[in-house]
Amino acid sequence: MALVRSGRISAVRSALDYLSSAGTGSAQAALAHELAQAGAAFYQDKPREALERMLAVRQRHGELGASHAQQDLYDQIMVTAALQLADWPRVRQLLKARLSTRIWDAATWQAYESRSRRVDEIHDAPAVRAALRWDTN
Repeated sequence: MALVRSGRISAVRSALDYLSSAGTGSAQAALAHELAQAGAAFYQDKPREALERMLAVRQRHGELGASHAQQDLYDQIMVTAALQLADWPRVRQLLKARLSTRIWDAATWQAYESRSRRVDEIHDAPAVRAALRWDTN
């Protein structure tokens, strides 16, 4: 992602080629390759491709040993890609799924319920960006 954001597109191709060859022998490397392709698509303004790739492996993000913050970045990319596609049902579904990952006890369950109801009312990009800033801890 950093390579694409910095404009080093030729380096992106080299990195993806390397991940592709490394991924033939390892499930983790194959997953990393898929996520790298999704990230590259997202930062190259291909939200549909990015979202489809991320959704295909979204239940496996934790297999990479990623921290909560890293996994949250994947969630944010998916929400933002769905927003770019104006896929409002998907935006709301992904926001709720993101919130649900931090339910630990009765208090966090109540916070989830409250925020989940607020997600149902989201109808514009500024509200989505605000929801992405909600504390998820």
